[in-house]
Amino acid sequence: MGLAAIAAAPGDAVAHALRARQNLSEEELVRLAASRARALAWHDDVDHRRELASALAALAPRRAEPARYYLESMEQTRAALLAAPASPHDWLRLAGLGLASSGHQARARAASDFSTALLTGADTPGLRPGVLQVGFRLWSSLPGSAKSMLLDVMRHAWRDGGTMERRGILALADANGLLELALMALREEEGIEPYLGGRLS
Repeated sequence: MGLAAIAAAPGDAVAHALRARQNLSEEELVRLAASRARALAWHDDVDHRRELASALAALAPRRAEPARYYLESMEQTRAALLAAPASPHDWLRLAGLGLASSGHQARARAASDFSTALLTGADTPGLRPGVLQVGFRLWSSLPGSAKSMLLDVMRHAWRDGGTMERRGILALADANGLLELALMALREEEGIEPYLGGRLS
């Protein structure tokens, strides 16, 4: 076992839980971030950078200075993209992190990163919830091509989901002022009829 693997070992179980989308405590996230930072000091590894970026992003809302954690997560994500520039997951994370920043320029950059996420293949079952969450928030800043692709993602999520997931899609659209648009885009989809009156109950 190399020195990087030894340094990473204390966070391996947490990294597995993170990939399984389990809820992690602040202590676990700190342990994961520290182990990945130590491992990266010995050897550059794109997966360790992604895990460090994810841990920092999850820690940010729990810290007194969240902007510092979001910025470091963005830096680690960009470093991961230098090694694997066609990763839709990394582009989507970068877009979501951009939304945590303030200012028109940051939002425009987030919209660009989101568009790249779509172009690199973010329309997958595992990424669709995040695509819809980030995309709906960025809607007004997206170019027409990205909006069209986002609506396709929504339709695919609708076809794959059950009743609760479908209601969640519409609730998310409604929370971002896009319910009418979503209903129009889904008007030909099976199972949309109960919602066409604009009610989610």
